[in-house]
Amino acid sequence: SGATFSQGDGDGDGDVDLSDYNTLTTNFDPSGNGLYTLWQHGNFDGDSDVDLADYNVLASNFSPAGYGAAAVPEPAAALLALLGMLLSLSGRFSIHRYCR
Repeated sequence: SGATFSQGDGDGDGDVDLSDYNTLTTNFDPSGNGLYTLWQHGNFDGDSDVDLADYNVLASNFSPAGYGAAAVPEPAAALLALLGMLLSLSGRFSIHRYCR
């Protein structure tokens, strides 16, 4: 069984992620005048340049697996945290005002 590669997987590690994006942007050459026209350089459509067509191939298969899900707080939790910070700051300032 051979390795399977995804369209846009320039480094051949089985996923299309930021590493592949960085490779494509480093070798971006829409005119095709550079030396970087191989698959591993970001030429995903085989037309001897690294351009927006190659970016579209990468973007349509982009899946940053392995980076983990970012923790996004619920709106209610974020509001409670904000209220807590405001209360702690308001209490702190009111104490200093009366101590002078």
